[in-house]
Amino acid sequence: PTGAGKSMVLVHLGASALKHGKTVIHYTLELGDTIIANRYDSCLTKVPLASLVSFKDLIYESVKELDGTLFVKEYSTKSATTNTIRNHLEKLCQPMKENQNYNLKMMISCHRYQQIQLQ
Repeated sequence: PTGAGKSMVLVHLGASALKHGKTVIHYTLELGDTIIANRYDSCLTKVPLASLVSFKDLIYESVKELDGTLFVKEYSTKSATTNTIRNHLEKLCQPMKENQNYNLKMMISCHRYQQIQLQ
């Protein structure tokens, strides 16, 4: 159901992984990428969503200290298939594999029908 907080739960899971130095790729198929990124900023810094603009410097300083890396990729609901996301993952992870810095530990997809297997 809409409005139940599913995307916020996923953001909190991703933020926890970031705090532990993990690389997180968050795919959003329902909300805009800036909305998701703002939620991460709020979750990581404890600054309320409505106050993010007023605390840009604090947020920047807090987020740059994280050891983890966040990628947020937005696709419109009907434009992305499992293959679309798999191809994007492969393209994104290729440089990490080449540098032997393959640290992808979490992939989040905000869509209730999406199933993807990482290999």
